Amino acid sequence: MRCTIAVALAGLGVVAARPAHAQTARVSGVVYDSVARAPLGAATVQLVSADRATVRAVRTDSLGQFAFDTVASGTWLVGAQHPRLDALGVTQLARDVKVGRSGTVKTTLAVPSPRRLVAHVCGDSIAGDTLGYLRGTLRGATSARAGVAGRVRAEWLEWTLAKGGPRTSIASLEVPTAGDGAFVVCGVPREAHLRVRAWNDADSTGALDVETPESGIYARDLYLGPTATRVVRDSATVLRGPARLVGRTVRADGQPVEGVRVTVRESGQEALSGPDGRFLLDSLPLGTWTLGARAVGYAPSVAPVDLIAGDDASAVVALERLQYLDPVQVNARRSRLVGVDLREFEQRAKSGMGRYLDVTAIDKYAPIWPSDLFIRFPGLQVAWGLSGPQVRMKQDFGTYCGPLVFVDGRQVSGDDRFVEGDLDYLVDLDDVLGVEIYNRKTLAPPQFQSFTSDCGALVFWTGRKRLERIGVLQARKR
Repeated sequence: MRCTIAVALAGLGVVAARPAHAQTARVSGVVYDSVARAPLGAATVQLVSADRATVRAVRTDSLGQFAFDTVASGTWLVGAQHPRLDALGVTQLARDVKVGRSGTVKTTLAVPSPRRLVAHVCGDSIAGDTLGYLRGTLRGATSARAGVAGRVRAEWLEWTLAKGGPRTSIASLEVPTAGDGAFVVCGVPREAHLRVRAWNDADSTGALDVETPESGIYARDLYLGPTATRVVRDSATVLRGPARLVGRTVRADGQPVEGVRVTVRESGQEALSGPDGRFLLDSLPLGTWTLGARAVGYAPSVAPVDLIAGDDASAVVALERLQYLDPVQVNARRSRLVGVDLREFEQRAKSGMGRYLDVTAIDKYAPIWPSDLFIRFPGLQVAWGLSGPQVRMKQDFGTYCGPLVFVDGRQVSGDDRFVEGDLDYLVDLDDVLGVEIYNRKTLAPPQFQSFTSDCGALVFWTGRKRLERIGVLQARKR
């Protein structure tokens, strides 16, 4: 009996000697980007105790999920950090959570909705259904990527109703950067095509084509390059510099695409991708510029590219395959029935008074932008200004003038009634069926002349998309 009791007491002693386990819980959740409408992966999430004595950190997975185990009871602060948050202007993404003695506490860290974010960054007057903002930092392409002061301008084409019909104008917003290069351009339209450029004195970026998303919020840093060398080549003014760009052209599944025409806009440099999809462009100006790519059977690709001193820039261009219709011969009568009538264009083409580009000729040029049609055209010059490419016509005494521009018979640019805009604003290249070029005012038909201009005219006829949709015309070979 004594032995039994002793053993029992010894057992009780062992039990009594074990320390009691601390009661803990689990904290889990998701970090969500309400602007991109997607989880935010690779974000750093911190869990901080109320007295700031304990700080724990984890990273979110590809689904934006995170978790902390063995969390003591009490009030904790959960916060997230990510470059995307800085770019959007989200200064703090955090919330308090109360943790009990056991179980799991779930929480969500969500970027504010686009409307709330626009109101926070730009004010309530901007936070409507149609306006947003551009945000980023202007950095030096030759100064170890440090922030630099400068100015940023965003422009877009607007159509207004006035006496005599619709007219075009170029709306613009221009802001100075902060001393560290940070900038916010408030009031840009949502779901619109913008032309963006930054500069400081003679140093500048390229003219960037930007499509603002449905949210209206576009975030990107811009790199400012030194003044590029201007070279006249084939009547076009192009820019040169010390940068190189290497890259690959691939399909959506990652397989290489051969024979893609790749170009950095304003440089005049072009390259064709090889069998492995690789390409190389050199003698490029430093800074942020627009990279364009086009290939037969694929939709064109346009995106900004950063060319930094001392680094070979790299880019992977993903191309989307197009679905083509079977070849169909154009029926003129059927075309007229759907509102596309090129009879006058065809009659003038037979007269020989100007130069004429039909669908076949346009496809042969394989342009990425409308202005590409005129880079190597005799008597025309493409000059690059602050807002983008401007087409000029050579006059008798060697000077150049800005031509009148017509789209479907309606004047859209070219004299003192219109704000001058480059063709890439005014014309949808994928909808063009024909182009008329009149290098002299006297060669142009009366309807394509103006009393206030002594220059010639460029006339565009559209409707290709309509004909492609109903099967009258084969889809453009891009």
